[in-house]
Amino acid sequence: MQVEDLLWHESTNKRFNSPLLPHSIRGLIVGKSGCGKTTLLLNMLLRPGWLDYNKLFVFSRSLFQPEYRILKKVLEEKLPKEAIIRLFDNQEEIQELNVPPSALIEVMSRTGNLKSDIDCEFYETSEALPDPRELSPMQKNLIVFDDLMLEKQNKCDHVSSDMSKDEFQNLCKEAWKSTHGFVVIDLSSKKHCGRYRKGLDEFFIPT
Repeated sequence: MQVEDLLWHESTNKRFNSPLLPHSIRGLIVGKSGCGKTTLLLNMLLRPGWLDYNKLFVFSRSLFQPEYRILKKVLEEKLPKEAIIRLFDNQEEIQELNVPPSALIEVMSRTGNLKSDIDCEFYETSEALPDPRELSPMQKNLIVFDDLMLEKQNKCDHVSSDMSKDEFQNLCKEAWKSTHGFVVIDLSSKKHCGRYRKGLDEFFIPT
């Protein structure tokens, strides 16, 4: 007896995430304060070809941080991801010229021909967030929750039957040797097909 797929599949916009990332992601970026979580998040959001989305919801109690203020401004001005990356890459020159980022963003928005199709909404209180069940399936929705835990996050344990604790610790040490290095645990992939990685593209196969 063969089981067939009898679920009703509603028409949705197809996502074109990086081949190294699942089409649908429920993920956690976990680490101690100052380890580079925001850097990784911004790369995920802004690097062309990484995540495919056109509706972004951000909830954070840290919207006062310059990274979030700039991200909100440039997305509201409909700047494409490539322009936003250039802005971050040239921040030292901008600071030397004593040009406020907001003024530069306004100039870029007037002179740029390409416009982003990303709509964004930022929230500081969870009560204001829309119910995910009410989001349109025709949109490529992406919701970011930042700094939700009030408890101290000094330690994060991952229990895995695929490898020993020592082997997992060695994986972490190797990944963290590089600047902004991180470990990926992709539960949608098999043990020998990318479940464990150093960064996004260096696969680690447990012995």
